Amino acid sequence: MSDVRHSYIHGYSDPEQRRLLAQAEHWKSIVTLVDFHLEGGQKLLEVGCAVGATLALFAEAVPGMFLAGIDREPRQIEAARRNLRFVSDDRLDLRVGHGESLPWETATFDRVFIMWLLEHVRDPAPILSEAYRVLRPGGSISVVETDYDTYLALPETPASRVVLEAFREYFVRTGQHQAGRRMGAWLRGAGFRVTEHRAFPIHWSTAVDPVALRRHLDYTLDYIEPAFPALVGLGYPLETLRDGAAFLRGLWNCADGDFSQIVFRATGQKPG
Repeated sequence: MSDVRHSYIHGYSDPEQRRLLAQAEHWKSIVTLVDFHLEGGQKLLEVGCAVGATLALFAEAVPGMFLAGIDREPRQIEAARRNLRFVSDDRLDLRVGHGESLPWETATFDRVFIMWLLEHVRDPAPILSEAYRVLRPGGSISVVETDYDTYLALPETPASRVVLEAFREYFVRTGQHQAGRRMGAWLRGAGFRVTEHRAFPIHWSTAVDPVALRRHLDYTLDYIEPAFPALVGLGYPLETLRDGAAFLRGLWNCADGDFSQIVFRATGQKPG
């Protein structure tokens, strides 16, 4: 990907594809399926579907849906076909392509879903404009994103602060570090009537559940650590990043270990 607007910091390795499957499970009961109502017979498109992990959750939750997905990386679509092989061919449409130029007719879908994509692009407007086009009148879009300003780990060291600062800085320079909080305005700008812009506070502490804290921090570091080469390219010392990551991974074992962040979901309806 030569265009920095479309840089994808996590890459497409086999371990990363397995991480995406685990990620979908991690967020399923915390955000993704919370008060998220799907109906059999609906046609849903996921833009930036990657390996099809979230589409698989939807297929399991509502077997009667028609599911479509698009990703610009052929390896992701190949993996999505494997992960969704339990869905019949007449209920599945997976394509290689770009969110800014969707290969479906106008008013094709009842729902559009986007998760962890808009944070990676400099200008979300073309993607949201295309989502608006392929939705039928009265159809809806839901977008899930985090906000890197909200990451907080306690206790902290100078090195652990650098890890979270560096990862945030990458999105400041190449994407949308405040995507979660900005989604409502983006949807409104694309012509949607915003029906939801909801915050999901994520908080784990040693005092309440050290196992859950460890699980969430392992999940978090599993997507930050592979990005270290890109962060070094921004000028952050590799040894400092490694020391900070090691400290964060051990936070669950501190008497006052604590980690929080906020994830947001915004939903908009196309006038009908």
